[in-house]
Amino acid sequence: MLTLRDLSVNAVKTPVCVPTEDLRFGWKLDSDRQNVRQTAYRIQLFKGDESLWDTGTVLSAQSVGIPCTVELPARSDVTMRVLVSDGQEIASAEITFATALRPDDWCAKWIKPKKHIEGWAPYIRTKFETYEGEIVSAKLYVSGLGCGEYYINNQKISEDLIDPPMTNYEREVFYRMYDVKKYLCKRNA
Repeated sequence: MLTLRDLSVNAVKTPVCVPTEDLRFGWKLDSDRQNVRQTAYRIQLFKGDESLWDTGTVLSAQSVGIPCTVELPARSDVTMRVLVSDGQEIASAEITFATALRPDDWCAKWIKPKKHIEGWAPYIRTKFETYEGEIVSAKLYVSGLGCGEYYINNQKISEDLIDPPMTNYEREVFYRMYDVKKYLCKRNA
C-alpha cells in the first residue's frame, strides 16, 4: 500500500504559523512494495471550501522543496492536500496550518504595568468577552521582549518559556501564534 507521511511547509513537519509567500512543500512516500518510485504529484491548497491553489497533476519524482506560486491570505487556516502516484496506486494526505500576519495587520499596542515593577517578570492580566454565537476560530498573536507564559481562564496555553525567541530587539521582534479556541468561553480572563 502506498502512503504519504511527514508533509512539510518550508521543511517544518508540523507548521503552526507560516509566511504567506515563498513557501516550499515536501513529503515522504512509503510503500509495502519494493522499488516504488513517485511518478506524479498534485498539491491543492484550501481555505475552508475555497480553492487557493492547485498544481494539477505534475509528472515528477520531486517531493522536496516544491515552490508555491501564489501568495496565500494572511491570518488564515489553510489545508494542504497532497496526492501522489507511483503509476499503480494513489496516496493522499492532508495537513492544516495557519498563515502569518502581514506588517499592516498589526493593530495591537505594547502593554506594560502602569507602574514599574522591580524584579523579573510582571503579571499582566485583562478580562474580555467573546461575541455571541459559536467561536469558529481564535488565534492569539504574542510578541514580547524576553520571557512570557500565557494563560486563558487559568489554563496555560503553551509550555514555551522563552517565547518568542530572543533577537536584537532594535532590528526585529518575533511573535508566536497560538490557536486558543478551546480555551475560550463567553467571559474570559
